[in-house]
Parts: sequence; structure tokens; C-alpha cells
Amino acid sequence: MTTKNSQHNHDVIIIGAGASGLFCAINIAKHGKSVLVIDHANKAGKKILMSGGWAL
Repeated sequence: MTTKNSQHNHDVIIIGAGASGLFCAINIAKHGKSVLVIDHANKAGKKILMSGGWAL
């Protein structure tokens, strides 16, 4: 989502919503940090689903 004239502050930005990126985001959020996950796919964990795994 693109917003004009807005500023967002995050403690951590993770590029990639695959297994490793989501694992890192969950663990960082559990420690009270603000996390932004950016991925090129239209749905987080899409490659995990393609390989027969699970996704959020």
C-alpha cells in the first residue's frame, strides 16, 4: 500500500517473506520490536506453499 505524505518508523525491515524472513519477523516481534516485511510476491510465504509447507 502506498501512502502520500506519511512517515512510518520500524525497528527492523526484513526483505523476503519466505521461511527465514517470517521466522525472523516473528522472533523480533516477540521481543517488542516493530517489524516490516517486504516481499515481491503478492502473498507472504507463497514459495513455502508451493513446496508443500505451511504459511501464515
